[in-house]
Amino acid sequence: MRKNNLIEKGMLVIILLISAFLNVFLIWQEGFANPYYASTVYSMSLNLKNFFFGSFDPAGFLAVDKPCLGLWIQTIFVFLFGFKGWVIILPQAIAGVICVLMVYIMVKKYFNFLTAWISSLVLAITPIFVATSRNNTMDTTLVLFILISIYFFIKSIETKRFIFLIIAAFFIGLGFNVKMVSAFIIIRITPVNVIPPGIPALVLPPGCLLPLHPWDVGVTCYCALCHSGVPNQSCISFSNFATSSGGS
Repeated sequence: MRKNNLIEKGMLVIILLISAFLNVFLIWQEGFANPYYASTVYSMSLNLKNFFFGSFDPAGFLAVDKPCLGLWIQTIFVFLFGFKGWVIILPQAIAGVICVLMVYIMVKKYFNFLTAWISSLVLAITPIFVATSRNNTMDTTLVLFILISIYFFIKSIETKRFIFLIIAAFFIGLGFNVKMVSAFIIIRITPVNVIPPGIPALVLPPGCLLPLHPWDVGVTCYCALCHSGVPNQSCISFSNFATSSGGS
């Protein structure tokens, strides 16, 4: 039994190392990735006022079009290591590795080691997930918060403890403060499976007492991970603008 546990831990470490390698190998060649968010992080790193309000420009006149949490994390890394391209990408690379770990933990709990190992390996080597983890658009950070929220939501159902539902909601809130309503894709399974203490069942509309089904969790996880593949229009527009301005 002890030998099997060591083998499983060793295989998990291999997966995490593969994910870390794919996420950070030659990461400095990515430059500043999305220049829109890179310029925002630079402005935020200049002073605490810009940092708090998510200032897009150094003068603190314009605010970025996203909540600040994901950019705060990147700016903290800039405070520690300086303003470099790989520094602002590194938080997403780390979040990608933790996402792989979260998938392993959740799948292993309800299936078995082999299924969890394959699931985490597939996520770790999925090209779009690796590409997103090597960018500063904060999608991987959002996915991480959603996965953690799903973990605590399922735990609240299993243990019937309301505190875990509160923790799940807290991480949804963190996700909202990364990329706003994109974090709400988890709402697909949360409101229809939980009745807060003290609320009579008859108060809720018909259909709200649906049992938790594995497909619900699977579809929500899938949507969370696929979200990282949505093109960032602001990045494209800003890049085109920068290119045209530079040419003129």
